[in-house]
Amino acid sequence: MSAPVLWTLGAAATLAVLTGLLLRVWGRRVAREMAEERAIVAALQAQRDAQRTAKAAAEAQRTLLLHEVNHRARNALSIVQALVRMSAPRGSAGAAEINGRIAALASAHELLASRDWLGTDMMALAAGVLAPFRGRGLALRGEPLPVPPAQVQPLSMVLHELATNAAKHGALSAGGVVELSWHITEEELLLRWAEQGGPPVPGLPRRRGVGTRVIDTLVEAQLRGRLRRDWNERGLRVEIAVPTRAAPPLAPPAGAAAIAGMPAPEPGARQRLSL
Repeated sequence: MSAPVLWTLGAAATLAVLTGLLLRVWGRRVAREMAEERAIVAALQAQRDAQRTAKAAAEAQRTLLLHEVNHRARNALSIVQALVRMSAPRGSAGAAEINGRIAALASAHELLASRDWLGTDMMALAAGVLAPFRGRGLALRGEPLPVPPAQVQPLSMVLHELATNAAKHGALSAGGVVELSWHITEEELLLRWAEQGGPPVPGLPRRRGVGTRVIDTLVEAQLRGRLRRDWNERGLRVEIAVPTRAAPPLAPPAGAAAIAGMPAPEPGARQRLSL
């Protein structure tokens, strides 16, 4: 066998040995890197699992605390109502008015609790607080606009006082009708309460009753809004403007559509509900 052939065979054998060594070294390195990557992935997965577990535990604790707070608040309102009934003379008009206000607060509380205190929408708020006046000629008209949690109870009390006044002295006391409507601008939620068909309106009352003072205080001091009353011959008109605040978007099914058994409206659609 000639020298060139022998040299070629030797070189090929040497190359094969070196290639094998390189493959073994490279294979061990690749295996080590893959093992390290698997360890990193496992550690990240364990960290994510721990975070999920901690988040779930925190959410469960928050839900438990919310339920406990809601339960105690309901009990407190029930106790106050019972004390009012026991303390006032039987059939007392004052006791009935106080209990009505407590019931309005309880309605607002239940509405907030059902949304985990994240707020509600205007149609659900109005339909809930005005439910005791159902069947007496109330109509609600407006979009399911979001209402921040800080505004839910004051607005509920305002609507309750307006409806109570209408039932005692206004349109709802004589078979008339009341329309509550609302819309929103860039800066304000605008509500309009319009009565019609009730007793003749003699004009501006000579004195401010408790309900009027409650409404004025809630709108001006608590909601930082403004209101205007128009005592015209057709019936009382009240316009209320409340500054808008940041609120999360709300799904319509949790609003008045669900309460009244109506189909859910399209986003931004105006709703009308007769109570």
